[in-house]
Amino acid sequence: MSLRAKCAALLTAGLLCFGCWSGAAGELVQKRESTRKSSASPASSTKELFASKCARCHGNDGRGETTIGRIVNAPDLTDAEWWAKRTNNRSLVSSVTNGRGGMPAFGKKLTQKEIASLVAYARTFKK
Repeated sequence: MSLRAKCAALLTAGLLCFGCWSGAAGELVQKRESTRKSSASPASSTKELFASKCARCHGNDGRGETTIGRIVNAPDLTDAEWWAKRTNNRSLVSSVTNGRGGMPAFGKKLTQKEIASLVAYARTFKK
């Protein structure tokens, strides 16, 4: 890949990441602890939350095989060896809350309950 193509790919990924980190344009600011009235089950709402906040990098299947995922080196959440090094949820919750490496911080965008449910959902990808 030429230097120009790499720069274009990085710029595109950066713009997509910025959109992921800053939220969709025109989105109303919501209170972190707002109550949501929904008939969806907690599992389906967590799946939807993962799709909206995490799948751009990690992919809907958790493998990290997306354009942005490859650029930021998103881990393969289906990899048992990766999970073997992460036996407790504390470090994962911290990574989601505060960010880590190429991963943005979601501590100001999501509630602690939402973050905990995303970590639990991510564990379901482990094979």
